[in-house]
Amino acid sequence: GSAGNSAHNTILLAGAETGIVGALAILAINVGLALLALRCIWRGWRRRDVLPVAAGLVIGGYLVQGMFNNLFSIPGTSSILALLVGAFAVSRVASGEGGSSPPTGRDQPSSYTRPAVDTNDLAGAGG
Repeated sequence: GSAGNSAHNTILLAGAETGIVGALAILAINVGLALLALRCIWRGWRRRDVLPVAAGLVIGGYLVQGMFNNLFSIPGTSSILALLVGAFAVSRVASGEGGSSPPTGRDQPSSYTRPAVDTNDLAGAGG
């Protein structure tokens, strides 16, 4: 049979197409996403919150599959991953955890409720 043009590995394909710099860049992205996934799972597990655990498992599964197939080149899977990560980043900012504080005390409107998920788990920032 004839050989295909895919390295069947996200990091190897980036290295083959863009050299060592590209391989190191995608490795850094993968490591960052893996740390984000582990953080989501850990904090969600401690708080008994299923949403961050599920999100962490989805991100982790995507990365594991990327070791055997190049998922970044498949628009459907890349879009879902980007939407998942972006949705939690946006919800973190919208909830006031992205730098500005939500209203407190007398300034807090009666209709204000905190999100059920601590989005710090999924945004990867903060401390």
